[in-house]
Amino acid sequence: LSPYVKKGQKIRYKIIAYREFGVREQYRQFESPGEEELKALKELAEQEGMQDILLI
Repeated sequence: LSPYVKKGQKIRYKIIAYREFGVREQYRQFESPGEEELKALKELAEQEGMQDILLI
């Protein structure tokens, strides 16, 4: 997506944390990422050129 951002396109980039509610049984064993992991993902997105990033 960063090539589009470089061309002036405004793109909202959402990082949505996994939540076990409402998912199939086989996926419920996964844990939700912590706040530090979400911040690290946001920093990675910023390094790749994303500017409008939401952590959900």
